[in-house]
Amino acid sequence: MNMNTTEVTVNGILSTGLDDKSKLHALERLRARVNFEITKIRKHRLQTNYDFSTLPGIDDICVKTIIPYLCNDTQALVNMFARTTKRFLNVSTVQVAYYTIVLPRKYVCIPGNELIHGSKCGTLTLKDASVLVNTLNRSIRMFENNVKKWNCLHYAGINGHLSIVQFLVEEFDMDIHIKDGEGNCVTYLSALYGIMDVADYLVAKGGDLHNKNKGVLDRLTAHYKKEFPRISPLVCLCKQGRLEDVQLLIKAVHDVNSSNGNGMAVKEYVNKAGRASTARRSRDVTPLMAAAGAEHFQLVRYLIEQGEADPNIANSRGENALHRAAGTKRTDTGVIQLLLNNMSLDSINKKSRWGYTPLDRAYKYNNKLLYLNSPIRYQEIIRLIRSKGGKANVHDENGRDVGPGNGDLND
Repeated sequence: MNMNTTEVTVNGILSTGLDDKSKLHALERLRARVNFEITKIRKHRLQTNYDFSTLPGIDDICVKTIIPYLCNDTQALVNMFARTTKRFLNVSTVQVAYYTIVLPRKYVCIPGNELIHGSKCGTLTLKDASVLVNTLNRSIRMFENNVKKWNCLHYAGINGHLSIVQFLVEEFDMDIHIKDGEGNCVTYLSALYGIMDVADYLVAKGGDLHNKNKGVLDRLTAHYKKEFPRISPLVCLCKQGRLEDVQLLIKAVHDVNSSNGNGMAVKEYVNKAGRASTARRSRDVTPLMAAAGAEHFQLVRYLIEQGEADPNIANSRGENALHRAAGTKRTDTGVIQLLLNNMSLDSINKKSRWGYTPLDRAYKYNNKLLYLNSPIRYQEIIRLIRSKGGKANVHDENGRDVGPGNGDLND
């Protein structure tokens, strides 16, 4: 029976007239062909144009079954909905279910903090922000619950993410004037952190220029105070001859006070005395005194001509910039000449607490250098000071120490 059935089957498939051996070989070839086609199907996924989003009830299936099932496999979820069947995401229920899982995982944060985290890291996109606000009902004005109380605009600004700042302001109408927990707006904070492209953009959008300038000044002040702790940063910069740093700092002070309507502060700032060293016997000097004493000619000229520095001002010891310049070793007379051209006769002959005029300081320092065989430069300084009406209170015209009140100043 079986043989007859087999025979009928074989005869129905194969050509007649073949013996059994030939029929067996033909069947083996047929089986190999079938196996080959099956292997091709397994290796190459079948392509279909069928739109699965049109299946009846597919939305509920996605929301209730597929999305929850793939909640721990974000990549699979993205592949299924965001890349292959995007029409699913036009359905509001599917959108909410999909983005509720995907966006917190994308921004690696607790659900609800996506906007702040993305703004902080620079990964927030306009599309995601729109979904978070309009679909998931996240508040664009949410701020962190700490002392600073920064929102996403604060974080984007201080971290230099200009494109995020732009769409937060232009697309979501975020308030650029809103202040954080310490009373600072994002214009000030971006300048404080040195993010000037953001600060400039915010000013162009109506931000306060004074806040920007104050942020720049506070950043520079903090930087130099860190470099020069417990002493005056401007005095130290002048002593070291750092002209560009001095210009930057004074410009910041000028900008702040110009935008605030206070034109006197720059002059007061430049003429304020401070210590240039933490040494116990360090004297308080003005920035101009520090620069003059260290013979930084270009810096002295800048302070006088553009910084409103007054060479007539004396410190608590009664010394002015000419005292400092005349009482230290000189390589030339340029600084002395510049000071003399901008000082009154009373200041040229100003007596210090010990009774020394600038000319007395020059005589004293010149006498110390006699044993080094290098008095010529100080003879030039003495002649220069005398040519401007300078006199000595402690020395006579020959440079001899005759005691306080016995010099030619009292003749």
